[in-house]
Amino acid sequence: MSQKYTIARLTVEKDKFEILVKPDPALKYKQGEQIGISKILVIDEIYSDANKGSRVSTDTIHKIFKTQNIQEVAETILREGEFLITAEQRRNLIKDKKILITTHDLVDLDGFVSCFSMKLLLTDILINQELSIYFSELTKSTRSFMERFIEKFPEITFDYIDDVDLSKYDLCLVLDTNNLNQLAFKDNLTLLDANLPYIIVDHHYFNQEQNHVEKLNLLNLISDKFSSTIEIILELFKYCDKNPILTYRYLMIAAILIDSGFFKYANNNTLKQVSKLLDDDVNFQDVLLLLQDEIDISKKIANIKGLQRVKLIRRGVYLIGVSKVSSFGSSVASMLIKIGFDVSIVHSKEKGGIIINTRANKNLCLKTGLHLGKILGEISKRYKGSGGGHDGAASLTLNEDLDIILDEIIEKISQFL
Repeated sequence: MSQKYTIARLTVEKDKFEILVKPDPALKYKQGEQIGISKILVIDEIYSDANKGSRVSTDTIHKIFKTQNIQEVAETILREGEFLITAEQRRNLIKDKKILITTHDLVDLDGFVSCFSMKLLLTDILINQELSIYFSELTKSTRSFMERFIEKFPEITFDYIDDVDLSKYDLCLVLDTNNLNQLAFKDNLTLLDANLPYIIVDHHYFNQEQNHVEKLNLLNLISDKFSSTIEIILELFKYCDKNPILTYRYLMIAAILIDSGFFKYANNNTLKQVSKLLDDDVNFQDVLLLLQDEIDISKKIANIKGLQRVKLIRRGVYLIGVSKVSSFGSSVASMLIKIGFDVSIVHSKEKGGIIINTRANKNLCLKTGLHLGKILGEISKRYKGSGGGHDGAASLTLNEDLDIILDEIIEKISQFL
């Protein structure tokens, strides 16, 4: 039996507005069909929390929507807000499709583990469905981790392809990536060029205008409330009432540790997720040993050069460090925070264009409301770049106007200091 209702939600500043809708007509409406809102609404009510039955006052409705007409407000919520599709609808949209799972170029541990964990889950719930993982290139640290992991668990295999014909697939799952420009395919082909539908699962601040909207985007799972993408996928395991096997619990803990900065950027949910993964069969010290890696000499040189070139900008009691390197920009940005800068901005010219990596002290973000992901995401709109991330860690990729953009980033950050 299909679910009788689901929720559509719109958040305006701090106010949340929810309506109860019939799943099938609501989905058809979101996919572009002309359906009257009266045939979609379950009840003519606007809620702040539909599950609790908490209604929004008429004064608040009029203040935000400039009308008290419930059906007009409901249509705005459905048109502009999120639509929580049902499990049955989600399954129907992806079943019987050849699925490609991928992540950003220079695959880090979170992207690597997320792809294999997603394949593990889908293999369990989508019987006899073709699933492939594609990686353009792994980072050296990810490759080293993979080798150490196979040495500890020789029964596991990491099968993926490094060349792909996009025309052979019906759907692409894009993980740990907040922009399609961060994907790398042969001959600079894109998912849009190949007309391949995609679903994004990511934990970075998301600029919707950077991505084309289509019906399968209703399945996007994007939230910067998680410190890693694998945490979102763990929520999918829970949603599907599935438990990851032992080797994957090791992988997942390792990915969470790396992306949360060994819990430095973690929240309560992060710790709960790791706690659930740990049991008598998982040795936390073994995970730490798997993550021990000698620092590459090139990375050491980049850190030293980044420190030599840093420009110090003082804003009251806060220090901003701006530097330039040819590679390892994210590492240099993190290093500047460790030695005492409150905010770091490091730019480098790499094969994808000019990349600006930013970091900020977590306490500073909590105290001032600074969110680097939102700042870079908004700037990327105007300069046709790709940008986003978290409050304390974000990046921006562009092809020109570096000096102008650096000045704008510094100015916007300074507004919070």
